Amino acid sequence: MSKVIPFPNQQKSKNKIWAVAFFANGKRHIASIYYTWKQAATDCAWRQKEVRAYQQFLEKNNQVIPQYSIITINVSELPKKWRPIPALGFLSIKNFR
Repeated sequence: MSKVIPFPNQQKSKNKIWAVAFFANGKRHIASIYYTWKQAATDCAWRQKEVRAYQQFLEKNNQVIPQYSIITINVSELPKKWRPIPALGFLSIKNFR
């Protein structure tokens, strides 16, 4: 008789998290982090909505309009003094234009 051998549990690493990010001047900026994709998707949609609401203002002032996206990162990739960035927080980043 044959025996069924289960595969080892292949859960994603507990060190992996979902992050809402945008790129500016070739550098990735993490706006917020979440432990579920659903939470990250909700936040990403909200950030995109906020940017769209101010799009005319940003274009008029020659500001680059960021495109938020959801990525997976390791917890160790977060900078030591990382803080969440508000929806329009990219305006306070030096040399964002």
